[in-house]
Amino acid sequence: AGDTLFLMDGTYTVATNGEFFAGCTGSAFPTGASDGTVGNEITVKAVNERQALLQGNGNNVVWLHGCDYWVIEGLYATNVDLEMAGFEGSLFVLQDSTHITVKKVLAYGPNAWFNSHGIALYLTHDSLIEDNEIYYAARHGIIVGNGNAPSSGNTIRRNYIHSRDHADMEGGSGSAPGCGTATARGDEGVSCYPCKNNIFENNIVEAFDSPYTIQCLQDCGNNQYYGNITLNCACG
Repeated sequence: AGDTLFLMDGTYTVATNGEFFAGCTGSAFPTGASDGTVGNEITVKAVNERQALLQGNGNNVVWLHGCDYWVIEGLYATNVDLEMAGFEGSLFVLQDSTHITVKKVLAYGPNAWFNSHGIALYLTHDSLIEDNEIYYAARHGIIVGNGNAPSSGNTIRRNYIHSRDHADMEGGSGSAPGCGTATARGDEGVSCYPCKNNIFENNIVEAFDSPYTIQCLQDCGNNQYYGNITLNCACG
């Protein structure tokens, strides 16, 4: 707790540097990572913003599981559209975690073979996602919730999300049903799937089939939306 890992400029690959997976004390995957504490967060930060590139090989690129009080700042993560074994190829994944901050990151191109996203919060609570840019996403730019149980108490603000008209990958995950040209662009900019007690504020979503969605499969109450902008999306 309280330590900072600084990433120097350059490209980090799975073959050379290994996977960026942190399984903390609450994780089902005991990799021995530590939790931070209030005022003593564990920080992973680029020395020069977005000059440390984490190049994925198809699976999740940055993945925290069961962790508390971490900060991810200024990293650049990208992936490849590749048919492969596994279940997801998102860029930044927070799972079963609390009090995580992700800020000033650049997320480009989650693996379109899977149901992958720029930033994903699965059963993750009381976290902050701010001042990030997400591009070239075929599914979701940001997803909050894991489809079965809500993520709660998070703040998603000042993020810019643009699909860059990423088409679905043939044979891959495919588009969610919706309006417009769902197969020729990203599906959803910011998805609540489901979530509750979250704040979505001053985000900009551009060139997606649907900009902001709430899917109430479970409890999805008391979400607040302020000052968000939609540009060039098929569904208003």
